Amino acid sequence: MLKNPNQNSLNILVAEDNPTNQALLLAILNGLGHTAHLAADGLEAIEAYHQQCFDIILMDILMPKKNGIDATKDLIQLGCKTPIIGLTTNTLHTSKEHCFEAGMCDYLSKPYKISDLCSVLEKHSS
Repeated sequence: MLKNPNQNSLNILVAEDNPTNQALLLAILNGLGHTAHLAADGLEAIEAYHQQCFDIILMDILMPKKNGIDATKDLIQLGCKTPIIGLTTNTLHTSKEHCFEAGMCDYLSKPYKISDLCSVLEKHSS
């Protein structure tokens, strides 16, 4: 996987608890030329937000300790303006609604295509 020369390198926070999904997403993002940081749950995502600036946050919905919906609400309450993209295995309309109600600006249903990930990153990085 090669970096798209027309795309800027992004600093991305990946909030994901599944080790396989973590490894896959980090490999894809790094292969695209982005810098990816990992948070294993919503609490770690909030802590990472306090430590550095991110261009985009990819937030899994179902995680232990603090799920992605609650973490997103907390981040927005803290004044977070970073685009938050929900990652969900549930494609039901209610999952999409929950993402938007929490303040996420978009979502990706797992499994997703790399092209869909790239489109979402490009859409929300400008």
